[in-house]
Amino acid sequence: MKSSRRITPWLLREHGIAVEYPELKEVGGAWKNTYQVYNLSMEEIGGNLNRRIGCVSIDCRPAGGGYVVETVRKTLMEQGNIFAGNATLRISEECRADEYATPIRWRVNSAYSSFDEGRTQLVERADTRFSEEGEFCGSVLRRRAIPGEGRWHEMQLAGPLCSNWGIFVVLQRKTVADMDGFSLLEDALRFKPGYALRAVPDSTAEFDKRIGTLSSMVMWGRGNLPYEFWRDGNGRVVTVVNGSKVLVLDDRAEEIIAHHEAEGKVYPAVNLAEE
Repeated sequence: MKSSRRITPWLLREHGIAVEYPELKEVGGAWKNTYQVYNLSMEEIGGNLNRRIGCVSIDCRPAGGGYVVETVRKTLMEQGNIFAGNATLRISEECRADEYATPIRWRVNSAYSSFDEGRTQLVERADTRFSEEGEFCGSVLRRRAIPGEGRWHEMQLAGPLCSNWGIFVVLQRKTVADMDGFSLLEDALRFKPGYALRAVPDSTAEFDKRIGTLSSMVMWGRGNLPYEFWRDGNGRVVTVVNGSKVLVLDDRAEEIIAHHEAEGKVYPAVNLAEE
C-alpha cells in the first residue's frame, strides 16, 4: 500500500507493525527501555520491504547527583540475504541532572560478530573492536582512543550539549520544555551543532484505552533527518521515528533478536502484517 503520510504509532498499527507497548507505568528514578528497531520502506509501509534490523536498550539510573545512562544497540547484518552476524555498540555516559542531561564523561565500545566456519556460533572479531572515551568540561569537549594513553583531541563548544541517548532522560521527565541552541553528541562519536527540541502542536491523541494518550516532540539540527519522539501520558518514549528507521518500545526486543541470532538462518524481509 503506497503511503506518503507521516509515520506515527497509528500508521504503524494500521499497517500491521506491532505496537503492543508495555503497560503504562510511572517513570522516575531508575528505568530501562528496550526497543525493536525497524527499517521501513518509505514507499510501502506494511509491505515486504520492511525489516526488523535490531534492538536498543537504554538503562538509566541515578548516580552522584546525576545519571548513568548505559545504551546497547545491536544491529543485525546480512550478506546475500543470509544472516551474517551483528554490529554491537555499547555506550556508558555520566550525565548531569540539568535541563539537557549534559554528558560529562563517556566511553563507547563497538565491534562486529560473525559466524565461525561451521556457522555454529557468533564470534566477535578482534580486528573490528573500537573504543573511545570522552569528557565535557566547561565549554571544552575532549576525546581519545583507548586503550593506551593517546593524545586528547579537543574542541571548543558554544552552548549546551546533549547526547542522542541522554535525550531520553530529558524526554522521560513528566514535563519537558522546548530547548534551543544545543549541540548533539551522536553515539558518543559524532558532534553536530545547531539543534532544537520542540513539542508538536495539537499532536496529543488517544492511542487506546490501555495506554491512553500519546503526544510528540521533534528534534532537528545539522546533519540529520528530524527525530520525532512519541511519549505516553507518563512521559515514556514509546516510539521514535528518524527517517525510515523506527524504534518501538517492546519488553521482548532483546529476546526476539537473540532468537534471530540463535537461528542463524536466512534473515528475510519481515512481512509485518502477517506476524
